[in-house]
Amino acid sequence: MSSQHANRTRRLAVIPSDPIQAYVDKGTSSWLEEYYNPERVFDEVYALSPLETRSQVTFGMHVIPTTPEELPRRLMELQIDVVRAYGGYWPCDFATSGNANGIPVIVSVHDTNPALLNDSILAADEVLAVSNAVAQLLRDRGVPGNRITVFGNRVNLKMFTPMRDPAAARDYRRRFPGKYSILHVGRKTPQKNLDTLLRALATLGEDFTLVTIGRGDSAVYQDLARQLHVDNRCEFLDSIPNESLPFFYSNCDVMCTPSRYEGFGLVFIEALACAAVVVTSDIDPLNTLIRDHETGILVKDFENPAALYALIQYLFYNRGKSLSVMMSYSYQLKDLADWYRQLWAESLGKNKTLDGKPAEIGPTPIKALGTTDQQTSAVLQVSSSGQKYEVTVDSIASKTKVTRGATKVLQAVAEPTEVPLN
Repeated sequence: MSSQHANRTRRLAVIPSDPIQAYVDKGTSSWLEEYYNPERVFDEVYALSPLETRSQVTFGMHVIPTTPEELPRRLMELQIDVVRAYGGYWPCDFATSGNANGIPVIVSVHDTNPALLNDSILAADEVLAVSNAVAQLLRDRGVPGNRITVFGNRVNLKMFTPMRDPAAARDYRRRFPGKYSILHVGRKTPQKNLDTLLRALATLGEDFTLVTIGRGDSAVYQDLARQLHVDNRCEFLDSIPNESLPFFYSNCDVMCTPSRYEGFGLVFIEALACAAVVVTSDIDPLNTLIRDHETGILVKDFENPAALYALIQYLFYNRGKSLSVMMSYSYQLKDLADWYRQLWAESLGKNKTLDGKPAEIGPTPIKALGTTDQQTSAVLQVSSSGQKYEVTVDSIASKTKVTRGATKVLQAVAEPTEVPLN
């Protein structure tokens, strides 16, 4: 390599999927410079996008509003060496439309949703897949295997580390009161399955509260929470600075985002790095990132509130919450509490595992009726040794079903398994 070539200024053009201001609003802008130019490989970075409204220099980049018609000329004027697009949909369309000049285009694909992968991906010179699941989607779409590189997302372990600060823990409980705190992190869209978690919360009872973090249409989920009578136990946060996430991961009791699909699932790796207990869906690629019953809990029937409810109870059973109380707030539901007690006692309270090994485990089911036992329950709540968790029921739909998958989850409690807990 000649000295002249070695000293040449290296220039990168990036095509972000969102305007830069969106990352600022989301609270994730602190890592943009490192994200777009890791190890400062390039001397100059230009963010070229039709979503930008003004030119500026920020986060180590020259941000320039650029239309599709302007892109080819701008790439030549700036002497760009590589174009990097983030997303297989419009960013890929935009980047490949300007590569007639022979400038290589690298596209990263972050999602397994086929609707977010356009045919323009076939024109990319190199495609980075964040997981094997995404790589399979690319192969199915016709991208040659020699153009695909699996390149997972990274986590800043200097930032995402367990917080063992008693003062921070007290602050968390003051801000988000409740005996047990469930954390949901993700955009408020159908993909993140917050609706099923809210329905599970309705069954879990008054001991459990939910903190949700993520941008999106919160009104839809707030309305659902009101319909389920759990709105007084929910906190909907739009966005927080990225550096504040370890505070939530480290102090929640369970991090549960039961996604319907994922390209990678960065929030789960962040949570595990902070030693959070993770419950999520048994889907690819999450089941390659999380080892079931070792580094987290995976639920196959993630559309079923009963399955999520059962797994969360299972986690708390492993924490020593061995008394399971069902309190029906309606006299008409008295027989339901009898059924609940019988189900747990006969199906789960076994002294042997399914393969005949000694177990001597299983929660002790207790029946209570709200109209007569509420005061007693309140006393136990305050003065008990912390072994109890409650299920409260004030109504039941005539079409409510417990699927076979959920029953298998419930039966899993009879298997003695160690799960890493806070």
